[in-house]
Amino acid sequence: MIEVTKLASKKLKAYLKENNLDSSVRISMIAEGSAYASLGLALDKPKDTDTTYVQDGINYFIDNDLSKRCGAIKVDFIGDGDFLRFSVSSTEPLSGL
Repeated sequence: MIEVTKLASKKLKAYLKENNLDSSVRISMIAEGSAYASLGLALDKPKDTDTTYVQDGINYFIDNDLSKRCGAIKVDFIGDGDFLRFSVSSTEPLSGL
């Protein structure tokens, strides 16, 4: 399951529109194998091994195996002042994936 906050959805829609992009959004592992493994977002096309979720008109997808390991996933937009960013978290710990 993927939950996208209203603010994250609004910011992502604005980014896609401003850059004239018509793309799906992949949720993927970044820094895999490190002690600081985390999830991130990337513009991409789905593969046969992905599960797709549609929320607020945006297609999100994640590899089936990664999805099983992560549990529920939350995409949010956070920050303070000059440090604004998307945050992708999971209910299951990512270390050792």
